[in-house]
Amino acid sequence: MMGDKYWYALHKGDSDTLLPVMNAKLSQHYQIFDNINQQELTAMPVKIFDKGKHFYTDFCLRYTNPTAQELV
Repeated sequence: MMGDKYWYALHKGDSDTLLPVMNAKLSQHYQIFDNINQQELTAMPVKIFDKGKHFYTDFCLRYTNPTAQELV
């Protein structure tokens, strides 16, 4: 999946589920968020293992709901 700034590599089943959400025309941007440390991240954390053959990441995409005025 490709966003404005990042590409996302997902399992096929996850991609099918998330694609409508990611492509929704929302008024705010998603934030890359560290749910454990409760802070916004400026870049997606990637951990490389198995001598560079594999990678994974663990983060949350957070969306701040618009105010009632924005919903009108």
